[in-house]
Amino acid sequence: MLRPVTRGWQCSTPPPRYSDATLVKTLEAHGIGRPSTYASIIQTLQNREYVAVEQRRFRPTDLGRVVGRFLTNHFERYVDYGFTASMEDELDAISRGEKQWQPVLSAFWGPFRALLDEKANVSRTEATSEALDEACPQCGKPLFLRLGRHGRFVACSGYPECNYTRPVDGPREPAEPVGRDCPDCGKPLVYKTGRYGRFISCSGYPECKHIEPLTQPKSSGVTCPQCGEGELVEKRSRYGKVFYSCNTYPKCNYAVWGPPVARACPRCTWPMMIEKSGKRLGEQLACPQSECAFHFPVNASDTEIAAMLVDYTPPPPREKRAPPAKKAAPARKAAVKSTRKPAVKAATPAAKKPVTAEKTAAVAKKPAKAKTPAAKKSTATAASEAATPAPRKRSVNNVTDS
Repeated sequence: MLRPVTRGWQCSTPPPRYSDATLVKTLEAHGIGRPSTYASIIQTLQNREYVAVEQRRFRPTDLGRVVGRFLTNHFERYVDYGFTASMEDELDAISRGEKQWQPVLSAFWGPFRALLDEKANVSRTEATSEALDEACPQCGKPLFLRLGRHGRFVACSGYPECNYTRPVDGPREPAEPVGRDCPDCGKPLVYKTGRYGRFISCSGYPECKHIEPLTQPKSSGVTCPQCGEGELVEKRSRYGKVFYSCNTYPKCNYAVWGPPVARACPRCTWPMMIEKSGKRLGEQLACPQSECAFHFPVNASDTEIAAMLVDYTPPPPREKRAPPAKKAAPARKAAVKSTRKPAVKAATPAAKKPVTAEKTAAVAKKPAKAKTPAAKKSTATAASEAATPAPRKRSVNNVTDS
């Protein structure tokens, strides 16, 4: 018996993304991690920017997708749930003293090291690229999804012969024109985005490499007094201090520290002056020339300035500091005398003086002295000495106080 067929449709929805609680629950179900390591696992995923938290749920980042795809393609065994769970059990057995760590480590490291050597030649492009079912509109070669500094983008596999690229969402939009031409080649300037943000570049790149910052320096409206072509613009030093320099740098390197004012110095007629302020003198205009350095209050009248010029004495010229003298090379230390005593030379016998004939004759003339026999003691004296006993030595131990 046939039953009637009913037509219908049903939409499938993707599973919800993991939260802290659901991720920990899934790890427990697969036997991965322990209560003491769950927090560190989640923190590591966030620190390495593998995931981002949106509405209390984890969303994989572009970097996380690339790393996950690379590990799955080349190290599938070591990212498997079963391998991770079995490794956790073996580590628990080692902590309980049921297994030795050396055999467990040897069993893991041998195959893992061999796999590392096998995958050592995997290129960075292969690891960070994903093939698309789309051909390049310029050369017809396959397009790849690649990961760059600012996220994913679509690029041609024929690079560098073909430099076609576009965003992931759709075709690349034409560059936004700035509204003026390049001062070097005359082509239109356009806005571009680089690793440090947006900037202005020539549309004729790479033939013309002219670039400009997006925010132009603030102009003071004062013509450079040194070259007469550029303008003094506001800039900052590497330490954040404001100064004003010619915008034709490096062609002209004129620069001053104070804000420039388009007013000639009344003393040396330098085309501009700078503003200065202090607690003692207040707001003043000063000549930037060091040999002049004439200054007066901002609100001073011409009569007051003329009176100040009469009594003004320019500062003495600064003496150029001589370059520091080179330090003399340190004197060499005297050789340390050896503390060993010199070896004593063997005494050589003095050479005997030759005996002259005169001395020989004198010796021969002297008669030899006759030896007188020693007087013999009498028999009685010898007997008495032999009979007299020798004095006995007293022992120190036997001496007592009387």
